[in-house]
Amino acid sequence: MTEAGGGSVQEKQKALLNEIIQRVNELFEGELTDQDKLVYVNNVIMGKLLESEKLRQQATHNTKEQFANSPDLKSEIMNAIIDALVVVRY
Repeated sequence: MTEAGGGSVQEKQKALLNEIIQRVNELFEGELTDQDKLVYVNNVIMGKLLESEKLRQQATHNTKEQFANSPDLKSEIMNAIIDALVVVRY
């Protein structure tokens, strides 16, 4: 038997992280170093996420766990990736 809630949140987070990684990998073409990719993720995508008033409000008023389980987080991450993709393409 497992403890109550044994890993379901972690599994959701892993699935979301895998999806994010796949989307981010699609952004990069050519020969880029891991550092190049990290700079892009940490600056461009993170910057897009920080523009979200909805996420800023949730981060301010919730615990880390509550924020990580926000139904808005996934859609905002996807929006940030899409916005970043548009920036790369143009």
